[in-house]
Amino acid sequence: DDFRNGGKYPTVVGDLQLSSVRDVTKGLDTGTSDGKSHLPATPKDQMMTLCFKDGSVITLRGSGTEPKLKYYTESSDPTGSEAAQKRAQSVAEVVIQHVLRPAEHGLQPAKTG
Repeated sequence: DDFRNGGKYPTVVGDLQLSSVRDVTKGLDTGTSDGKSHLPATPKDQMMTLCFKDGSVITLRGSGTEPKLKYYTESSDPTGSEAAQKRAQSVAEVVIQHVLRPAEHGLQPAKTG
């Protein structure tokens, strides 16, 4: 909730400039003229989308069925899909470190395999 800061979202995450934040949990969207999300507010479900000035987007949401957080990252790059994939991974890493702060909150990556 410190990221939410009472609806006063930061403008920078790590070294990435935010263009808007859509917080469906709170029904807010800094990218709309009235500051309200066009999606219905879902106070019981944690979901937030961060849009960055470079065009990258990451959506964070609770699983709903498991004790885990899921994220979906979108990015593009004029040089091709490999560069876009690297950019998306970089955005995810910055958001994980600066918004989720796993060490501070005792979060661990999912086990694979």
